[in-house]
Amino acid sequence: AAAKSAFFAILADGSVVSLAEAVRAGPSAVSCLGMADPAAPGAAAPGWPVFNLARWAAERLDSPGSIAILCARTGGAAQSVLLRLEWAGEGEGTEATVSWTGWEPNAQGKMGPRLSNLADQLDPERLAQSATDLNLKLMRWRALPELDTDRLAETSCL
Repeated sequence: AAAKSAFFAILADGSVVSLAEAVRAGPSAVSCLGMADPAAPGAAAPGWPVFNLARWAAERLDSPGSIAILCARTGGAAQSVLLRLEWAGEGEGTEATVSWTGWEPNAQGKMGPRLSNLADQLDPERLAQSATDLNLKLMRWRALPELDTDRLAETSCL
């Protein structure tokens, strides 16, 4: 199964394609760029990923010009936003003055999101063990410095 992306392009023939396919088709074939907008329905401004899409468009769609950006939101077309992006071409923004929002270089040196493993914070058993350890350490610190926390931790009681 192909990976789903939050970003897409709509070509002049109406087909929806990935950004890589849009680059292969050429700037003249792209009629609109789109993204899954994380902004709340009814929000006045689009979510932060629109900055990355705008930066991508200015760098990858070769010639100066403008393009529409569809910010698709949950709730359907009535909640979505259509923007017009205009850029001037070379010299306007450089790597030194413009940066990717929320992204950093990955292991391959390409810009991408930083991923975190939240399994430890979401696993109920690990959370309970961590809470027990913290409570025992607090008991020893506040009330009984000589308390054997390891022995107490092994005790099973309600």
